[in-house]
Amino acid sequence: MTNGQIHSGLVRWLSATLALPVGHVIKADQSGKRPAEPYVMVRMTGTEEVRQHPREILYGADQGNAGVIAAPLLEIEWRFSLHAYGAEPSDVLRPISSARHLAQRNEPMMPGVVIFETSQIRIVPDYVNEQWEPRAQMDMMLRGLTSDGFLINTVEQYSFKFTRR
Repeated sequence: MTNGQIHSGLVRWLSATLALPVGHVIKADQSGKRPAEPYVMVRMTGTEEVRQHPREILYGADQGNAGVIAAPLLEIEWRFSLHAYGAEPSDVLRPISSARHLAQRNEPMMPGVVIFETSQIRIVPDYVNEQWEPRAQMDMMLRGLTSDGFLINTVEQYSFKFTRR
């Protein structure tokens, strides 16, 4: 899974979990007009390995069977910042705190990805165009496994012939 796939999966999960119209959960830093309020913006803030060493290393043949591919199995944590905009932004984010505890609600996110932690919901109004806009923010951490493979050894092939004496 790429970081982009994880980000898009979280946006889809939030769209299904929050009581917002279609298109009202967006990725951060996209061009275009903001959706009508209320809406939620999702920003990926970083990734990190959970453990110092991989769980195991998976080996396989490359496409042409001329080499060996090694893929370390890593547990990764993806960090996101969710920002809600609208009249009651903390109410928009609140269902996330409950839904994360239900395995049935987490299954659609992505196979092998789980919500590991959510932060408190913070009320963070912003002063825009000489007036205060209500906003809320919370952090969300997802965990899952990745295994990016690399060619580590080239296997030379020879033909040979057995003869009996």
